Amino acid sequence: MHIRHSFFAGVSAFMFMAPMAKAQDIVYSTDYVVEVGKPYPVIDGAKRYFNAENAVICVKNEGRRWFVQKLSSQGLDQISMKQYDDMPDGMAEEYVGYFGKRLMVFYSVWDKPNEREQLFYREIDTQAGAFLGKGERILAINGKVTGSLAASGFYRFHVTDKFDFIFSADESKLVVQYVRKRDKKKDDTKVNELSVAVFNDDMTMEWTADIRLPYEDNKMSIRDYTIDANGDICIVANVYTGMAEKAKERKDEDWQYEFLRCSGQGVNWDVTPLSIPDRTLMSLSIFEDETGALRAAGFYRKNKDQFGADGIFVCAFSASDDISELEFHEIPTELINMYVAKREAKRNAKEEDEGEDLGFSFLELSRVLTDTDGSMLLIGEKRYTTVECSTDSRGNTRCYTVWHADDMLVCSLDAKGALAWMKRIPKRHASRMPIATSYKYMYGGGAHHFIRFDEGDNLDIKPDEIPGSRGKTVIMSDRLDEVSGEVVRSAILDPEEVNGIRLYQLSLDRLVRVGDAEMLMEAYIKGKEDVLIRIAVKE
Repeated sequence: MHIRHSFFAGVSAFMFMAPMAKAQDIVYSTDYVVEVGKPYPVIDGAKRYFNAENAVICVKNEGRRWFVQKLSSQGLDQISMKQYDDMPDGMAEEYVGYFGKRLMVFYSVWDKPNEREQLFYREIDTQAGAFLGKGERILAINGKVTGSLAASGFYRFHVTDKFDFIFSADESKLVVQYVRKRDKKKDDTKVNELSVAVFNDDMTMEWTADIRLPYEDNKMSIRDYTIDANGDICIVANVYTGMAEKAKERKDEDWQYEFLRCSGQGVNWDVTPLSIPDRTLMSLSIFEDETGALRAAGFYRKNKDQFGADGIFVCAFSASDDISELEFHEIPTELINMYVAKREAKRNAKEEDEGEDLGFSFLELSRVLTDTDGSMLLIGEKRYTTVECSTDSRGNTRCYTVWHADDMLVCSLDAKGALAWMKRIPKRHASRMPIATSYKYMYGGGAHHFIRFDEGDNLDIKPDEIPGSRGKTVIMSDRLDEVSGEVVRSAILDPEEVNGIRLYQLSLDRLVRVGDAEMLMEAYIKGKEDVLIRIAVKE
């Protein structure tokens, strides 16, 4: 599993308040069970939700004040709530989540007197719904660690996202990666180095090292990386093999893909060139599947200067790290032309007649889900940003960035990488904050279910129409048959009225999967109370 601090990291993807549009005649699906639990006191602040045995553990915080709340996934009510005011001053949250069966809060603290960056973890007892003792320090690093700025109040910022957390597929190993801050005035070398610490599942450090990558940073581009069951760091990179120093003088044919394996506790690098003919890899993921095989999947384009994705690729890696079972599957023109403006579809048809390659624009890899037989579900999403400006009556213009997460491409492949089906799911999602999640996934009743917020007008959208972004907001599902890929779109829940209750402050971040075919969602119902809602596939 990968935990990345990247474009996808951010705050709540969608915050739903009371809808302002006129009510519409929407028929809600009977294929899902919707239940509402008993109200319990609200806790303000940042919220994260995790599945536990017959329960949901909510980790919430407002500044230094942290809460561990346990909710019943059966009774849909609060079991316990514990408050903690003993977190250290100046802490910065790094990651909250499971490592194997252990739920942990990782956080960093800058030790100013000693000029050291420190990383701690604090474990949560999911049975008791409480922290297990105080935080445990696992790293103390001399000097600063690079990170990114995050808002911590009005015109106040703190540095966070200093550490990357990478878990092996069997969740027996954790790699904590970081980069020490350099003094550019004193260090003008081109050394490409990263620091890692490897832990086993009882949080004992196995080894730590400052690893020097085999190429300078201006001669390699890391496409993705993971850690395998042996604890080796595995990287797929694009490497420059020519002699030109200036980037603009480098020719395309002098770049090649390579598999880089770091073993021997960060000492040894094994480099294997990868043969990927006539394709440029775009977003990709390298991972161990359920059978233990190391594989990669993602999107490609045929023309390096082309903007969109031509298709999907999937491959495996042999024992010698060579590519095997490499498969390419082109995205059909009819999918590229679905849910776009008619003039764009006409332009695409003309370009195809002239022999130009079409592409699915802004397509990014979202998730790769693998099954026990080695088959997989590859999910892509149209991700991009725009800049919008408005001018007030005094002539003052303000511009801001808008993040978009639009149509999805869902592809089913068998264990050998053969394509079973490929479907496009239309949607529109925009936010003035980076979008972490625009859908939630669950499996049940022989189908894949994609749950999200959408407009009721999009329920019956046709392939030659563009999804709308205004109207009555509902919780909607796209149900894709596992065998045929047939898509059934339906409305599940009306936030304005669920068993006589009106829901507020809904977010996809407040949904947690508690079973193969069941999700729970927390919502605010006013009166300083929250409520838990069950959404389950009717078997």
